[in-house]
Amino acid sequence: HPAKLSQMRFVETFRQASPYVESLRESRVVILISGGVMANSKLRNNCLKDIAMLHQLGLQLVLVVGTSHQIDERLREQGLAFELVNGYRITDCAGMKAASEAAGINTVEVAARLSKGPSIMELRRQGIPSHIHQRPMMSVISGNYVAAKRRGVVDGVDFKETGEVRYVDAKGIARQLKHGSIVLMSNLGHDHAGDVLNCHTFEIGAMAAVSLGCEKMVTVLEEGEYAQVMKTVGGRTSVPLHDAETLCSDTPQMYKKGESLKNLMQRMKADTPLPLGISVAAGRLGVKRMHLLNSNVE
Repeated sequence: HPAKLSQMRFVETFRQASPYVESLRESRVVILISGGVMANSKLRNNCLKDIAMLHQLGLQLVLVVGTSHQIDERLREQGLAFELVNGYRITDCAGMKAASEAAGINTVEVAARLSKGPSIMELRRQGIPSHIHQRPMMSVISGNYVAAKRRGVVDGVDFKETGEVRYVDAKGIARQLKHGSIVLMSNLGHDHAGDVLNCHTFEIGAMAAVSLGCEKMVTVLEEGEYAQVMKTVGGRTSVPLHDAETLCSDTPQMYKKGESLKNLMQRMKADTPLPLGISVAAGRLGVKRMHLLNSNVE
């Protein structure tokens, strides 16, 4: 019977995966969701379902969500131009307003999706109200975990209200992870003057993964972004860090212990896809495994 066969395959697959799941229990993992995926409700919701399952399996998750496509859409609706230079947005006042709005909407949407509970209550003992049990919702925490500074003028380009990540509050994030919460981070950082800056989510995710000593950094990409990565690595689905660094960096042999993420990114070739470059840099700085996934593949 097809249904029984499908059930048997599921059980067998789960048995095969159980040692791997057990080895990752309580491991810290940063999951980056690109702006393109966040802008597509179907891809976003499927991704969040998988994230909820990973949390239930015992992984400690930091979720970093992109906003680039939502920002672009808001600016287009207002008839406003925008510009990106080497993957970084020049953020003027209108761009900063759009970035803040997009971050707020994403935070609400992600928290709502991850709070979804069962459709019925579970009754432990019929007719006794004190024994009605409902599964608790997942705890999703966001906050001012990103310390940033203005990116300033780079090669004659003024990036205005675009931020550069100085550090993330690893201790604050770790406390929330220890208490069983998913930590949600956006594109927004704060400087020492209390101003809000628009940072690159890939940069935030990499800094979080390095600072927290994460086991893995997973980047979920839309199909076009993933295709660019696959083109750069020659279609290979598994690439050793040294080989990836050779493909991406002008000077891979010049890495020095303690070097910053910024310096590593500056040595990447100009045509390196940013998701791949940031993953290589995070690996060089100590993250054990980097995965780049196509959100269109289940």
